Amino acid sequence: MKRIAGRLRIGTALAVLALAVGCRGDKGSSESGEPLMVMAAASLNRVMPELINRFEEKTGQQVTLVTGATGSLAAQLTNGAPADLFFSADEETVERLENEGLIRRGTVTPYAEGRLVLIWRDGAPPPASLVALSTGPYEVVAIANPEVAPYGVAALQALENSSVGESVEGVTVRANSVNDAYQFVRTGNADAGIVALSAIDPATEAHLMIDPSLYEPIRQAAGIVESSKNPSAARFLKFVTGEEGREILARYGFSAPGSR
Repeated sequence: MKRIAGRLRIGTALAVLALAVGCRGDKGSSESGEPLMVMAAASLNRVMPELINRFEEKTGQQVTLVTGATGSLAAQLTNGAPADLFFSADEETVERLENEGLIRRGTVTPYAEGRLVLIWRDGAPPPASLVALSTGPYEVVAIANPEVAPYGVAALQALENSSVGESVEGVTVRANSVNDAYQFVRTGNADAGIVALSAIDPATEAHLMIDPSLYEPIRQAAGIVESSKNPSAARFLKFVTGEEGREILARYGFSAPGSR
């Protein structure tokens, strides 16, 4: 019960924090006079602030950031939430929104490919592979909810293709997003978790790279929201997908689109 209560507190707190991320300081006047509103998948929690800071320094355009699970953000856009840019953790969601008239046609742009890693709580024995999740002392295994998070879909594929899907089904906890799954492990509310490489600091956090052949490529794409009137939307998308943006993304574990 303690673990369940902890998970609920974490999820609520992270949701509040995600919505509370706002303008990132006075860095000069913007092109449009209004902040650029960016919605970004939770797999970008660590990298997007650096991308935004660099863009603000170069342009003076203020940026407001909201992060969350891809499916949850897409639902917000469908319900009329204001935004200028949407960075998804997959291609399918952005393409669907384009077909529905919510993403400006012709602006859907792949920007990165993600990777999965296996992490474990402090004090837990390091698993040698995903198979260890079915035999070791891992009572709770956290993944992102596959109904709203592409990284959750990939995590299920990796488990199933490792032939441990059914054996760990009863101990798998589905977090609201890949970042929530990471937090479950870091706070000890889960013994292990399958998360995005971009969610961790590989230099300081123990992890096991998951064989990419076990899951379909996590191809991530972005698009300009149809209702956006901010001319900086296209400029920011071009920055992220340009040489400087790609270099920043690579430092956080993302590969270039089509690299796999």
